[in-house]
Amino acid sequence: MIYYSHAKEENGLKTGSRLLKQHLSGVFDKALSSLYPKLNISIENQNLTEFIKDLTCFHDLGKYTTFFQRYLLGEEVNRKLKSHSLLGAICLINKHKEYPFYAALLYLLVIHHHNNFQSIADSRLFMNDLDENNSLLTQIKDIENNVHDIGIELPEQDIGSLLKIPDPDVQKNIRKTIRYLIIKNASIQYYFTINYLFSLLIEADKLDASETLHYSRKTLPEKAVEIFIGRPGTVDTQTIDDISGYEQNKLRNWVRLAVIKNIINEEITANNIFTLTAPTGIGKTLTVLDFALRLKKIIRQNENFEPQIIYGLPFINIIEQCLSVYNEVFKNTTVNVLGHYQYADVFGEDKQNEGYNQKLMQLNTWQSDIVVTSFVQFFETLISNKNKMLLKFNHLAGSIVILDEVQTIRLEQIPLLGAVLFYLTKYLHTRVILMTATKPKIFELANKEILEPEGERARPYELLKDYEKVFKKFNRTKIVPLLDKPVFTSEEFYKIFVSKREGNRSCLIVCNTVQRSVDIYNELNKWGIAPLYYLSTNIVPAVRLKIIQSLKKDLRTGKAPVLVSTQVVEAGVDLDFDVGFRDLGPVDSIVQVAGRINRENTKKRELSPLYIVDFHKEKSGSESAIIYDSLSREQVLKALRGKTEIPEKDYLGLIEDYFSNISEIEAFHKARYFYRSLKTLKYDGDDFAVNKFRIIEESPWAVPVFVELNDEAVNARNAFNLLLTGKISKENFDRNYKKIFHQYIIAVPGHLPGVREIKLNGWNLTENLWYIPYEKIADYYTKNTGFIRVSLKEEIVCIL
Repeated sequence: MIYYSHAKEENGLKTGSRLLKQHLSGVFDKALSSLYPKLNISIENQNLTEFIKDLTCFHDLGKYTTFFQRYLLGEEVNRKLKSHSLLGAICLINKHKEYPFYAALLYLLVIHHHNNFQSIADSRLFMNDLDENNSLLTQIKDIENNVHDIGIELPEQDIGSLLKIPDPDVQKNIRKTIRYLIIKNASIQYYFTINYLFSLLIEADKLDASETLHYSRKTLPEKAVEIFIGRPGTVDTQTIDDISGYEQNKLRNWVRLAVIKNIINEEITANNIFTLTAPTGIGKTLTVLDFALRLKKIIRQNENFEPQIIYGLPFINIIEQCLSVYNEVFKNTTVNVLGHYQYADVFGEDKQNEGYNQKLMQLNTWQSDIVVTSFVQFFETLISNKNKMLLKFNHLAGSIVILDEVQTIRLEQIPLLGAVLFYLTKYLHTRVILMTATKPKIFELANKEILEPEGERARPYELLKDYEKVFKKFNRTKIVPLLDKPVFTSEEFYKIFVSKREGNRSCLIVCNTVQRSVDIYNELNKWGIAPLYYLSTNIVPAVRLKIIQSLKKDLRTGKAPVLVSTQVVEAGVDLDFDVGFRDLGPVDSIVQVAGRINRENTKKRELSPLYIVDFHKEKSGSESAIIYDSLSREQVLKALRGKTEIPEKDYLGLIEDYFSNISEIEAFHKARYFYRSLKTLKYDGDDFAVNKFRIIEESPWAVPVFVELNDEAVNARNAFNLLLTGKISKENFDRNYKKIFHQYIIAVPGHLPGVREIKLNGWNLTENLWYIPYEKIADYYTKNTGFIRVSLKEEIVCIL
């Protein structure tokens, strides 16, 4: 008999497309080729090849039943009889019954390989009622007839002796071992062991099933950044005390050289956790890439392994900005740079040559040399039970992970993420580089709240040793608090704006709420301020990039534009204004806005001001307390009160004092609860189970709305309707319309009158996705400020 693992359908007829023996062999080869050689997990490295051999050999053993083979070729078969995971899992228990930890681990990995991982404490997972499982007994009886054939195809010689329900004593011993792991000897090492091995299996399985090539990473050009922007020049002879008065590019070169000189330090190979603390606008993106490429060469030489470079960022706009830079750096090379984020184009520039399934699989499994991805993709892979997310978990092993703009991480999550990053470096030997201009206490809080009680301590290696002195060399901006009295109306703010702008200077205004930003824009527009721009998540993404491009052009040509915005411009957006205003907010957010002012360190604009105002609502008080919380607000006021101005050289001290004070107040109980779930393998269940972790807090009131703004949007919406009705394929939609379609979706508060009207009119594309028809745009959306937010109720703030 011929046994198949997968089938294809042509003209309504199903035929086998992949021999089962070839699939099992292919999964083993792919898993083995992905195996990182310097793991520190719960299985000795010398035993891993045999472990993976058993794991991949038995994971689809149940496909040798006639039930599965008939189902594969189109017959109706009982659901339990065609299932194929449990049969291989019990064989592995029988094979390794003398080693209950191995047996239990193999069993769990195999039974979950098509599903999300469940909590290990769930008794349903551990062979309850196996003796009464009639479907399993029927499968065993069926497959016994094929033992001879299976023995020829598999590397397992005595398969027949393993095809039985494990003895009661064996089952009891397995359950006892599991209880020991999660109760008496709980260790987060087991989490990394399970997720890594599970990832190896499911990635190899899906790559082989989809006929997607396993990418072999290349040796990258070590000096690619140097070739792109040139050598640092003569600054290597200068000390930190010599660089006062340097223009911006020379300062960037000095910092870049100071960072990459770390490569010759023997401590580099002994450290896995690095930080790069440097002011905004100093060129951290290219500096850290330069360092990573040189570090990659050392790893290759020492370990005979090509690490993947994984660059994580919080927002789509700066992900795409970073991708653009990386593609320029490697433009004339064969380096494969992959962008993976919410609306990433499956096909990239190649719309024709490769199949849809293969392209999608390459994207979801990070088949590349370099990955530029979102914090959502990175952290929800690192802390996850989801099959789809864990596909790429194994790529973290031995990789070089760069996390930029880490100050955007919510304070309550910092101890958890710092601790998990520490264990990532400990068990999977990942090199982690955290970059920021505001130095949140990630590892300090991780040590205090989680690691030190576990007998551990993270000791990050700072790549810019003199960063404090570097900060003090900058005099680009100053923070000027205007907090004597709150600002209630847009008219009040306009008076402040006119008095402080001081002539025709370019200006950035950052508000905490979308509604406030719209009101400020309308007020300035009323007074004829021009050129005037608006930017927030109230505008469809398709338009935001065009706004930024127009802004940059006006800034370059000296037109002195004014931009009214929200927090969307705080991190990574490369804009340079003369003066700024910001609503009261966390100190690190204030400093990020200051980074968009005199960004290029022009001498004549020295100490350009960022004015801090405190917008209030008549009934609910300070908008900063609504957006953040009253404790954060009090700490900001404590930091700013009594100061007429704070020059840039003092920003670092201001930030450190703020984080010290606020971290003393925050309880961090959620971080500890999530950590406990990781340690006890609670993959699902209560509110703090692994599957409940989200890097971005979900907004229950946010409603996604598609805006049929122009012909491009109309065509994308029509294509989406064709997809829903089955008139075009998902491949066709993804290839030609998906990225465009998502560029016209915004999330807005569901309480707004416009949203209620849209729902009453029945303008929905799916149950949870609404739309504004092209002919009704003027009633709900303006080209200047986006969705019309006039509300009959007090505003519920949108901070997306």
